[in-house]
Amino acid sequence: MTHKPITEDYVPMLPWFGVVLIGLFLGRLLFSQSFAQRLSQWRSDVALAKWLAMAGRHSLFIYMLHQPLLLGFLVGFKRLHSWM
Repeated sequence: MTHKPITEDYVPMLPWFGVVLIGLFLGRLLFSQSFAQRLSQWRSDVALAKWLAMAGRHSLFIYMLHQPLLLGFLVGFKRLHSWM
């Protein structure tokens, strides 16, 4: 390909496939059986860490909830701003 297409959703596969393979290799290397087991048993007393763990476990719910809230806020802000 000599030029980037107009659309933003097209990404050539070949340059980024190597990055995926490197990530798979490093994941296998770093997350060996013993390391993954120790990581899964780790618990924190810090409130921020607990909140982030909860957000990670329920990320789809948070994503689905924030979309209508954000759009509702933006529509309300636009209507309020055009009313003034």
